[in-house]
Amino acid sequence: MENVLDWLKIAKYAAALFAVQFIIGLFVGLFAPVGGESGVAPLFLGTAASFAFCVAIFTHLAVYQQVNASGHAWAALLVQIAAASALAQILTGWLGKASPVLLALEWLVLVCALIAGTALGSTLRYKGSQAADG
Repeated sequence: MENVLDWLKIAKYAAALFAVQFIIGLFVGLFAPVGGESGVAPLFLGTAASFAFCVAIFTHLAVYQQVNASGHAWAALLVQIAAASALAQILTGWLGKASPVLLALEWLVLVCALIAGTALGSTLRYKGSQAADG
């Protein structure tokens, strides 16, 4: 069995990750308090939403990717990070520079979502194949 990455599939999942992250970031930014108020609640909700949606995306990838699901998941994450970093560089003049702590938190959430989603998807695929074999 050949261990080749399907770059079209990787691009689709990277685009899904990017879209979800962008929409969540947009909502967090819109509902973030202005002034001296604490922004912990929107940050927490955005982080939780990001984790949940990204786990779902990685789970879907792992269920339907029969060969090297984790390799595809890591490649999709890296493509998404590259696209997000490029967009962040373009928008830095308009939005300002993002906090390194918040970037680290977001990347930690993405890696945890990748691990959880890939594990869940692989387990579901295995259980499904066992049920089909009867």
